[in-house]
Amino acid sequence: MKDPVYEKLLQEIFQAYFDARKHKRNTLSQLRFEMNLETNLVELADDIYARRYKTSPSYCFIVDYPAKREIFAAGFRDRVVHHLLYNHLSTIFERLFIADCYACRKNFGTHYGIQRLEHHIRSCTDNFTRRAWILKLDIRGYFMSIDKKILYRLLEQQLYTLGQAAITFGYSNLISSYSGGGTTVVTAPPTNTDKTGVALLPSAYWAINANSAHPKEAAELMDWFLEEPSAVKLILDTRGVPFNPDAAALVTPLLTGNSKVAAEYVQSALDAGEVAPPQPNGGANMNQYSQDCESDVLFNKSTPEEAGQTWVDKLGKDLG
Repeated sequence: MKDPVYEKLLQEIFQAYFDARKHKRNTLSQLRFEMNLETNLVELADDIYARRYKTSPSYCFIVDYPAKREIFAAGFRDRVVHHLLYNHLSTIFERLFIADCYACRKNFGTHYGIQRLEHHIRSCTDNFTRRAWILKLDIRGYFMSIDKKILYRLLEQQLYTLGQAAITFGYSNLISSYSGGGTTVVTAPPTNTDKTGVALLPSAYWAINANSAHPKEAAELMDWFLEEPSAVKLILDTRGVPFNPDAAALVTPLLTGNSKVAAEYVQSALDAGEVAPPQPNGGANMNQYSQDCESDVLFNKSTPEEAGQTWVDKLGKDLG
């Protein structure tokens, strides 16, 4: 007798099958699958339950309209799994989408898109009394070019925000977003040494163009933004909590809610951690290398030791 988890999985796979076959009843792939329907669905449930499911090769073909492009279509068995995933994930991520995202969303199809287009045209033309322009474009190889590691990182943070994860690593200036997942406790990573391992980094860098015709005036303006009390009070934490002690002393009493929590964490990091020195030439990719190595470990693509050595090798090469 299978456990309740398996029984629930099997029910969900049957529902995913009915969802997947809509508008596909006459396709060869669907008909072949349906010839041994119950056997195929039970075998699929067994594979997923035992964590041995693997995707099958896709079908590749070329379409000419509206533009010539290469299409990869999944087999019907994999389409069932797609719908199984969609039925779980759509309820989590639906609330994150903007009103003008129309792909594969219930009640957000072509007709709704046309209505929204008319709404926006009326809005920007003042009800067709002013001229407006529409840009029609397509991003070449969009899905193929998505950096999966960046996507995993974004999904990880969104899952925490939606209350689907218990812990995440993030930035202090995102505490307001994280609070959407419920009560958020901000703390430094655990340590068994006298250091927290936290190095405080600026949330934004100010820069002057090397070719500026007015370098002195630009420097004075930058100094005004960073040091002048009236400017500091105006900016507050919109560019992150300032960790210049004088600026922080002015800003912190004016903050409330999650902004105040972030300011208190920054102060605790100053007290217990270290202020990171200016980034050396060639160090711009350090964060990206760290995230890549972390993802490789999490997805069992490399061991922690291998990932650490990769990080050292790549960063060492950049630093020269």
